[in-house]
Amino acid sequence: MPPPTVPTITAFSPTSGNAATAWTISGHYLTGATAVSFGGTSAASYVVMTDSTVLAVVGSGSTGLVSVTTPQGSGLLAQFTFLASDTTAPTPPDSTSPTPPVTPPDTTAPTPPDTTAPAPPDTTATPAAFALKGFAFTVSGGQVILEWQTSHDQGVTRYIIQEGASSTQLFSIDSVVSQQRDSTIYTYLDPSIRSGVVWYRLLAVDSSGKQLYSGTLSVVLLALSSNAFPNPAVGVMQVTVPSSLANSRFELTDMSGRVLLVVPVSPATVQVQINVSGINTGTYQLNWTDGTHQKTQTVVIMH
Repeated sequence: MPPPTVPTITAFSPTSGNAATAWTISGHYLTGATAVSFGGTSAASYVVMTDSTVLAVVGSGSTGLVSVTTPQGSGLLAQFTFLASDTTAPTPPDSTSPTPPVTPPDTTAPTPPDTTAPAPPDTTATPAAFALKGFAFTVSGGQVILEWQTSHDQGVTRYIIQEGASSTQLFSIDSVVSQQRDSTIYTYLDPSIRSGVVWYRLLAVDSSGKQLYSGTLSVVLLALSSNAFPNPAVGVMQVTVPSSLANSRFELTDMSGRVLLVVPVSPATVQVQINVSGINTGTYQLNWTDGTHQKTQTVVIMH
């Protein structure tokens, strides 16, 4: 029969503690333990978990060996440190009134007030921007009247009128001096009488030489292609109507502008006959208009 196995202790944790601390003791052959002590003082309680583990609670304890005893003998392991509970009465709170801090008087000379006068506000008014608000035309007696409206053209010195047979070939023909006002309407009468398509453009020039172009205008000036005939006319005259898709009319006036005869014309009419038998012998103006275009021809009536 083999000899009985004596218990051995290989480790314990923690290595130090005070009363009521729980400990884990590891080793071999710990089953059947009958006593556990720390530094020679019995543990308050213990439980054998396995043959290699015992859980124990330190009692009043003392520093020294950890011991587990079974019927076969005792296993010992040194380096246990017992930490006695601190029973010192706590220091009573300090009831002495705190000494208030003493702040030395500030002997720094005060900063003198800032007597610098504030900068005056900027009252410079920003000049209003120049604007060309419109560029249009009317036709009267075969002549073109250009009209444009501006705002704040104080910086503009003149307006140059340009004319040409196409929108890409325009030439300066005249100029109008700027009135330099907040709001102005300008008009210009082209002295030339012509037919066909004529293009116009306006060029505003300021005091620094900077230029601003308007958009282009195309004006269709229609001719009385074969005129009124016969001319001089006796009793009746035939008149070729300018091409137009709008209602138009002929007006016969004397040389003072008094209207003597009005002949309405329907759209797309090619030719009309005008009875002038009731008109006295003399020289007259035959005017045609469709509300947008105008043409004038001088005619002679005889009896």
